[in-house]
Amino acid sequence: MTTPPTAPPALRRVIAALFVGYALWYGWLALGESLPRVVNGLLDDSFYYLQVARNVARGLGSTFDGIEPTNGYHPLWMLLLVPVAALTGGDGEWTVRAAVLLGGVLGLCAMWLLRATLLRHAGPWAAVVGLLLFAWPRFFGQTVGLLETGLVLVFYLALAARMAVDLASPLKPWTLRRAMTHGLLLGGACLARLDSVFLLAAYGLWAVGEGWRAAAPRNGVAATQALPSFARALVLRLLPLPVAVVVVAPYLAWNLTVFGHLQPVSSAMKSSFPVLGWNGQWLRSFPEFSVLLLLGAAFAVWGLRRDAAPLVRTLGVFGVAALLHMAYLVLFMVWGVDRWYFTLLFPVGLLGLPWLARGALESLGRRRAFAFAMLAAGGIGAIAVQTVALHLRDQRYLAGTAELARWAAVNLPADAVLAATDSGVLAWFSERTTINLDGLINNWRYRDALRAGRLEGYLRERGVTHILDQYNAGRREWYEGTYDSRRIRIWFRPERRVAGEIEVFRSDEARRINLWARMAPGQAAEPNALILWRYRPPGGQSRATPR
Repeated sequence: MTTPPTAPPALRRVIAALFVGYALWYGWLALGESLPRVVNGLLDDSFYYLQVARNVARGLGSTFDGIEPTNGYHPLWMLLLVPVAALTGGDGEWTVRAAVLLGGVLGLCAMWLLRATLLRHAGPWAAVVGLLLFAWPRFFGQTVGLLETGLVLVFYLALAARMAVDLASPLKPWTLRRAMTHGLLLGGACLARLDSVFLLAAYGLWAVGEGWRAAAPRNGVAATQALPSFARALVLRLLPLPVAVVVVAPYLAWNLTVFGHLQPVSSAMKSSFPVLGWNGQWLRSFPEFSVLLLLGAAFAVWGLRRDAAPLVRTLGVFGVAALLHMAYLVLFMVWGVDRWYFTLLFPVGLLGLPWLARGALESLGRRRAFAFAMLAAGGIGAIAVQTVALHLRDQRYLAGTAELARWAAVNLPADAVLAATDSGVLAWFSERTTINLDGLINNWRYRDALRAGRLEGYLRERGVTHILDQYNAGRREWYEGTYDSRRIRIWFRPERRVAGEIEVFRSDEARRINLWARMAPGQAAEPNALILWRYRPPGGQSRATPR
C-alpha cells in the first residue's frame, strides 16, 4: 500500500494528540484502574476466552471446565490470548490486565488504518473526525471488552483499506499478489469472527460486479481489445475466496474431527438453524446499528454506479455482508445477540460517515478558528462519553461475582464443582471446576443432554456441588432471603423451551452478596443478590460444604 497523503502540520499535531490520548486511556483502563472496575468493564463472555486460554496454556487443551473439550469461541482471538495466559502464569488479575492492554494495541492498529484510509479518500479533516468518532462507546468499547471484536475490526479496516486502494488504481492489473492479500485478510477475518462468512458471500458478489466492470467495453473499444475477458477477470477477482477457505480449513477440520460438527457449540446454542423463525427484536434492540445498516445498503446501491468512488464501492461490500448477516439473525438467532454482532457495520460508520461529510469538513477547515473550535468540542464530547462509560462500570454486577468467586477459592474444597449460567467470572476467579449451564462454552454432550431433558443426570454425573445464580432482581423474597425454596430454569434456546429446573433452598445458601446493579444495558440499577447454594440433588445431599 502506498503512503497516504499527509495532513497539514496543524492537523498532524491534532491526529498525533488523539493517538497519544487514546494510548494513555487504553493504558489507564488496563493498568491504572482498580481490578473491580476493570472486571466491570468486561463481559462474562470475556472470561470464557480467558479461562480456555489459561487451560490451554496449562496443557489441559481446549476446555473451559478442565475436563471436556469445547469449541465455543472464535479461534484467532483465543490463539492470541494463550501466550498472554502463559506469560502471566494465568494469574487472575494480571492476565486480565495484560489482555486488556493487548486489546488496546489492536484498537490503536484499527485507528491507524482508519486514519490512513480517510486521509487518502476523504481528506485530513475527515480523518480527524473519524478518530473522534471512534470514541463512541459502541465502537471504542468493542476494543476493551476482551472479546474478539477489536481483532475483527483490524481485519475489516485492513481489507477496506486494501480494496479501496486497489479500486482507486483501475489501470493497474489485478495480480496474484492482490488476490492473495485479499484472501488472507478475508480468511483472517473469518477466523477472528466466524460470521465473517457473510463477508465472503458479499465479496463474491462484488467480485462478479468488478469482473464485469473490468471486461465491459469502454470508450467504444471492445473488452477483448482493451481489458482481459470477463471470464479471466472474474477468475482473478474470485481467487481470494479459495485462499480464504484454505486459511480457515484447518480450523474447520479440527472442529469436524474433534467435535463431529463444523459449527461451534456456542453458535448452535443460540441458533434455530435450519428451522426458520422470526426474531425482529434484533432490528429494534440496537436502533443505531439499524441506521448504519440502512447506510450500508445505500452504499451498496450507490456502488453499482460506474462513477462511484472507490470507498463507496468498498463500503457497499460491507453493507451487503451486514444485510446478509442481519437476515440470518432475524431468521435464526433466538438468543444472545448483542452489540458485537454488528462489527460488519463498523467500517460503514467509521469510514462512511466522515466520507459523506468530507465536503462540509473541508469547507469548515478553511475557517480555521471555527474549525478548531469544533474539533475542541468534539474532543470534549469524546472525553465526556468515555467518562460516562467509565461511571457506568460502577453499576454492574461482575465485580460482585468476582468477589464471590474469590471467596469460593478460599473457602470451598479444591474438588468442589460449581455450575452457573454466565459462568466466566465465577470460573476464572474461583479456579474451581465450573459447568456452564447455558451451554455456550460447554460441550456438545451437554447440548444433547439439555435437548433430551437430562439436565439433572448431567449435573449428577459431573458431581456438581454448588449452584450460582446472579439474577435475583425483581423478586423481593429472593434478594432479601425470605424464600424457602425456588427453581432456576435452564433453557434450551434453539427450541425456545425450558430444558430443566434446579431447585435450591434458603437453608443451603453458602454465600450471598447483596448489591444494587444494572442487570442489562440501558436499565436502571435495582436491588439484586448473587447467591451461591450448596446443590442438593433430588434424592441426595451435596457432597461439599464450605470450610
